[in-house]
Amino acid sequence: MFRQHELIQLSDLLSITAKEDFEIIKAEELLEACTKNEELKFTLLHYSESLNAEVRHFIFENLWHFSGKDVRIAALKHLQDSDTIVQIDCIEILNNYDDIEVIEALKCKMADRDELVRCFAAESLADKKSSKTLAFLFEKVKTEKSELVLTGLYYAIYTQGEAQVLEKLIHQLESYNHRVIIRALLVLEAISDKKIILLFWRQFKI
Repeated sequence: MFRQHELIQLSDLLSITAKEDFEIIKAEELLEACTKNEELKFTLLHYSESLNAEVRHFIFENLWHFSGKDVRIAALKHLQDSDTIVQIDCIEILNNYDDIEVIEALKCKMADRDELVRCFAAESLADKKSSKTLAFLFEKVKTEKSELVLTGLYYAIYTQGEAQVLEKLIHQLESYNHRVIIRALLVLEAISDKKIILLFWRQFKI
């Protein structure tokens, strides 16, 4: 159960979340003071259907810290959210689940019109290790035109055990697109492989 001061914080959080002019910084401060428990999770889920995209982003960004069937269902539903950032929040939540329904839903997002959504979906498939998922990723590489999405695909394929794509992933750092470079740096940071140092030396003559 919430302690008294936490009940006050939660009350203030609910008040802010219900406002049309959503103050996300204040909401984050209040949320930080609350214990991450089931009551807080249910409160966040209650506002997941808000008409305000900023509120939905705040809700799903923070639901990442929770688990359970209810969180999974809400994230699956909002993969079709009208807001791209909310979709990405939900993709990151679903990265914590590996059942068939989630995997198929993430594969479907690889057909999304937004390249950032496709990139995050590809990265999320990295840990869904199976021969079918790997084959799917290789097929996507053949047809994908976006450098950003290819960065996510190369990372996912590498994580699935195909080390030969590491050089292609490093090559993405030569892109003229700053978003591609940023994503490449982030995923390379997540990879602990001594081969990266050697490939960096070869690629950039360090």
